[in-house]
Amino acid sequence: EGDHVVIRKAGEIIPQVVKVLREERTGDEKEFPVPTVCPVCKESVIKEKVYLRCYNPQCTAQAKRRIIYFASRNAMDIEGFGPALIAQLVDKKVIKNYADIYSLKFDDLEPLERMGEKSTQNLIDAIEESKSRDLHCLICALGIQNIGSHAAEVLSKQFGTLDKLMNASVEELEEIFEIGNIMAKSIVDFFSNSHTQGIINKLKAAGVNVNAIHNETNTATDIAGKSFVITGTLNGYTRKEIEDIIKSLGGRVSSTISGKTDFLIAGESPGSKLEKAEKLNTTILNKDGFENLINP
Repeated sequence: EGDHVVIRKAGEIIPQVVKVLREERTGDEKEFPVPTVCPVCKESVIKEKVYLRCYNPQCTAQAKRRIIYFASRNAMDIEGFGPALIAQLVDKKVIKNYADIYSLKFDDLEPLERMGEKSTQNLIDAIEESKSRDLHCLICALGIQNIGSHAAEVLSKQFGTLDKLMNASVEELEEIFEIGNIMAKSIVDFFSNSHTQGIINKLKAAGVNVNAIHNETNTATDIAGKSFVITGTLNGYTRKEIEDIIKSLGGRVSSTISGKTDFLIAGESPGSKLEKAEKLNTTILNKDGFENLINP
C-alpha cells in the first residue's frame, strides 16, 4: 500500500502493472495483508495460482453467487429472479442452494421487498417454466469450474443425459473435442462431491429436465458430433455457409487441426492446415466429398 506503479492498457482495456517505482518510496508504504480466511464465512482460503478461493460449501457469499449464476440468462434464464431478491432469500435462510429455488412457494416470495401479488406469481411461473430448459442450460447453470456455456453445449451433445455425464471418467472426457485435461478434472471433481450429488438429486426430484432435447433436423449421423476444420475456398460456398451447414447437422467447426479433428474441408488455395491434416491422417474432403457427406 502506498507504492507508485507504472500501468498500461492490456488488451486495450485491462490495467496491467508494468513495474513498481521503488525510487519513489518514502518508507511509509505498508505491506498488503494477504487474507487467510474468507471474509464472509471465516473458513480458510486456498491459493490457486493468482486466486484465493473459499471452498466452504456452506458459505453464504458463494451460495448467493451460485444461485445468481444458476438463474442468469445464459443458464436457466429465470426471469425476474435477480441478485437483490436472491440475497434476501439467502439471508433469511429461505434457500441455501439453487435446488431450493424449486421449493419456493408464493408465501415465501410475496412478503419480500418490491414483491407484490402479480410479480410473485410471474416469478413462480418463470421458475416452473425453467424446469424444461435444455440439458446444456442446466450443465452451464451448475457452475462447474472451467465450464462455460459453449463447453456445456459440447457436453450435452456428447452425453445426452446428465447421468451419463456424471458417470464419465477423466479419460472419457478428454477424448471429446474441445474438452481438455483441466476441464475434464473439474467435471469429475464436481460430480464426485457428495454435497453436489445431493443438490442434483433435489433438482431431479423437483422435475428439472436432465436430458438433451434433440432437434429432429440434426440427424445426419455422419456429421453429428464430428469436428471439422476448413481451409481454402470452396466454389459456390462462403466459409460462413459451410460452417452453418455443419452446425445445422450437429457438427462442430474449429480453426485449428489436431488429433481430434475428424474432417478437413480443403478448397482451392489451401494453407498449412492441409499438410498438417495429412500428417495426422485426418480425412480430407474436397467439394464433392463435402457435398456427398451432407447429402447422403
